[in-house]
Amino acid sequence: MHRSGPIYGIPSASLGYACLGEFFKKMDYINNHILELNEKRRSEHKLPADNYFYASAALGCMRAEYFKRKFPKEFGIETLKIFFLGDLLHELFQKCIPGEDEVEAMINDDGIIVSGRVDKIDSFGDILEFKTTSNVKYNEEKPSEHHIAQLNLYLHEKKKSEGYIIYIDKRNLKTKKHTIQYSPELYKKTIDHFREISKYLIANEVPPFSEGYSFDKFPCTYCQYKEECLKQKLGYQEEGKNSKLKEFMSPEKEDEKVGGN
Repeated sequence: MHRSGPIYGIPSASLGYACLGEFFKKMDYINNHILELNEKRRSEHKLPADNYFYASAALGCMRAEYFKRKFPKEFGIETLKIFFLGDLLHELFQKCIPGEDEVEAMINDDGIIVSGRVDKIDSFGDILEFKTTSNVKYNEEKPSEHHIAQLNLYLHEKKKSEGYIIYIDKRNLKTKKHTIQYSPELYKKTIDHFREISKYLIANEVPPFSEGYSFDKFPCTYCQYKEECLKQKLGYQEEGKNSKLKEFMSPEKEDEKVGGN
């Protein structure tokens, strides 16, 4: 039965505004909570030395890593919400599986230091790495090269022959598990990659544009430093000379790129 008019003496319109007001108050609380968590995390993670890397950056873009070190930026609240959701899902799956969570891993390979935390070492001793995704179909065939390289570092440090990457769909919690064999060749490639970045950091020189990256494709479209990266690549130092930059960064172009991925 449909009911209209006042509810408990409160006009229906007023009730709607009251509910919306409470909703936005709750959202403000959530936003502030996320910002506080981010500030705590930032205070605990100081800018690392030029020879120190996080395992999550394995085989990532050298230019992005350089700009992140030299010109650190804050993430916006909308991006932080995405990270926060990913953290919640990580914790959910960690709690559902018996074993040890957030196990520290540390590598020192001839002066290149790599630090990370294994998401889960289960009760069988298997290494599990959880990754959240907007659509698990993107990783149904094979995992991301970066994710494989990250897990491979953990396998090396823990002296394991294989481990697992588990993708979690943020929309419906559908999962896809991939079995990854340890590769000494991939380990060397990853350490060499970090060593190369370290050389550019020490020299204060921007690394060259990596093969396989494109400004109009993922992950460049979502990179915090795409503007600085493009300016440097095109040799623009002054705002008045960045017409090509504006072409890449225009909202219309960005919408097309996101829709096409």
